[in-house]
Amino acid sequence: MTVPPPSEDDAPTVRFARIAGFAPTAMPDVPHPAEETAARRRWPVAMAGVLVVAVLAGGAGVAWAGRGDVPRGTRVLGVELGGLTSAEAGERLRADLGGARRLTEPFTVSLAGTEIVKVDPAAIGLAVDVPATIASATRNGRLLGVADVPPVVTVDEARLHDVLHAAAVRARLATPGTPGAITYDGTTPTAVYPEPGRGIDPHAAAVAVTEAWARRDVARVALTETTPATTRADVDRLLDGLAVPATAAPVHAGAFDIAPEVIARSLVFDGDPLTPRIDERRLRDGLAPVLAGLETPVRDASVDVDGGWPRVTESVTGRTVDVAALARDLLAVLPKTGERTVTATFTETRPAMTTEEVKRLGITQPIATYTSYGPEPVPDRPVTALVKPGDTVSLRALAGDGASPQLAATVFQAAYLAGLEIVEHHPHATYREYLPAVLEATAGPGQDLRVRNDTGHGVLADVRVSSRTITVTLWGTRVFDRIDTEYGPRTAVTEPAVEYRDPGPDCEFEPGSRGFSQEAWRIFRKDGEEAGREKFSWTYESRPRIVCGQGRGASR
Repeated sequence: MTVPPPSEDDAPTVRFARIAGFAPTAMPDVPHPAEETAARRRWPVAMAGVLVVAVLAGGAGVAWAGRGDVPRGTRVLGVELGGLTSAEAGERLRADLGGARRLTEPFTVSLAGTEIVKVDPAAIGLAVDVPATIASATRNGRLLGVADVPPVVTVDEARLHDVLHAAAVRARLATPGTPGAITYDGTTPTAVYPEPGRGIDPHAAAVAVTEAWARRDVARVALTETTPATTRADVDRLLDGLAVPATAAPVHAGAFDIAPEVIARSLVFDGDPLTPRIDERRLRDGLAPVLAGLETPVRDASVDVDGGWPRVTESVTGRTVDVAALARDLLAVLPKTGERTVTATFTETRPAMTTEEVKRLGITQPIATYTSYGPEPVPDRPVTALVKPGDTVSLRALAGDGASPQLAATVFQAAYLAGLEIVEHHPHATYREYLPAVLEATAGPGQDLRVRNDTGHGVLADVRVSSRTITVTLWGTRVFDRIDTEYGPRTAVTEPAVEYRDPGPDCEFEPGSRGFSQEAWRIFRKDGEEAGREKFSWTYESRPRIVCGQGRGASR
């Protein structure tokens, strides 16, 4: 709610009272001419004096009241604002509201005089409009004396309605109305006529709440009858003019017919006012048997390993009925009697990847393969993935969050031998004898292996899994003749600590491993020459030696 702008009538005015006894009650004697002349000279002077005194007195009062923008004695919510400028008054009121609990304390609303609801001001966006309040105080407090000016309070009508409506529903005070509907039993339409409900008028509730809150009073909100926008006449018109003729006969759509049963399932009357529409999903589902022989689903070209070699599955251009256009045209002819016809149009959908595009990727030969043997059964599943030129493949995307460290190490080795760019990898913290030192990777929380296809051709990653082995083969076009590796010496070697544990079934001997730092170079060779090299380095921590028992006689 806001305060209206000041009108011209709000401007200060000076009113003069009629002087009592001024008008003569009897005809006076005719004065002597000389006396009459003197009296005429004295009368204007006396009258002017009276007017001057009155005006000066009124001006002094106005000046006393109007020192500053806000008249003296003016209060808002108990805050003294008199004699302040508008800016000063606004600052003082904001400061007081900021420290007051009134804007945060729940206040009471009475619903229909029976249900008491505590409402949080913040939940309904209740606030004091300070600029409008100061303007109201300045405009309405111009007369002399003390003036308690009510604040200008704002509220979010929608949020207030939601809060009060929920409370009214819980108290079974609000009842939903029936907006009206038309339903089908088979192909026979049935009318459901609208019924009024009982609810809360959002604007009236906002007025009641803001005014009561400003007075520190209980807000009394009445419930009113809510009338649907749809009338009985509207339902009858839609029933006779559309619902009945809609299912009277099939609609011809060229290569197929739309049966009355399909129309009944697809024609929906909803909303308020009640509005007819064709549900496109229901229409397609109803036509599925006849469209199966007319439509062709789109299929992307793909490549897979079949019989030990890449095989391309060709793409197919999709051909489907434009159901959106069909629904629009169908709704337009349903009110008609006699033969009804619509045109079913077909749209073509180009595959995201065509056969020619897959063939141009150059997936023609194995460019690297690597098999790892793990100490434990492999939890991973077989997977095949196509990596386009320039794309980066993630182990998480390839195999999910549960990828094993063995799979990470195997994919790393295959990508390393294929000459692909290693974007991200994380070696084990301690050395594993069954993996190449430095040139390995693991997987775990916060760890990923990412490889970029920088060959200029497509790469097909084929992962095969058995009980304890994983084989990763990368297919594509070979860029390098060979990948060699050169190792530097192991430095900063640390011996493993020895941990003695109580013997028993839970104790298993572990030989441990040394810690060390080492460098390795990947050497790219092409046409018999070195085409480049890349350095990898890592520092392993030592892994303790576990001994079951104490001292030298401990068992292994």
